[in-house]
Amino acid sequence: MKNKGFTLVELLAVISIMGVVMVLFLPTMLAALRNGKNLLKKYDLEGVEDAGKMYAADLDNGVITYTYTGDEDIEVNGKIIKPNTELKGYDLKVYLIEKGPIEVTMETLVAGDYYDKNCKYATNPGEKDKNCHLPKTCTLSIGLEHTLSKDGLYYVTTGYTSKIVRGCE
Repeated sequence: MKNKGFTLVELLAVISIMGVVMVLFLPTMLAALRNGKNLLKKYDLEGVEDAGKMYAADLDNGVITYTYTGDEDIEVNGKIIKPNTELKGYDLKVYLIEKGPIEVTMETLVAGDYYDKNCKYATNPGEKDKNCHLPKTCTLSIGLEHTLSKDGLYYVTTGYTSKIVRGCE
């Protein structure tokens, strides 16, 4: 009678070959997965910094205002600015140029349940774990790239800067 199954030697040979293939490719596959997650985090952080640049554009264009919260009166564009005064338009631009960047705290998408219990992107955003403590806020340093006009009478904005200084780890 002829057997229609595999012999023990054939099964061991196939299992051995599969084991060798797994040993060769598993570290590479794990490294690619790890690199993908790191790249995703990098792009997330760049997105937050880009949001800071859009915020700076809104400030520069007078869409929103910035409230000076310092302890002392300061001079901006020949005017005395008292604490808790809103700055906008050209006065804000001069403030950012003369006094340097401002710090702004922003909410991130982490607050919107985009992460699962292992603090990774969730495949089902409805599933979440309250014990996953990720920073919801990022503090950004926002400023203006600028140049002085040819006649030296006013500043011209050439771009915006945004850098994460705290949070978003």
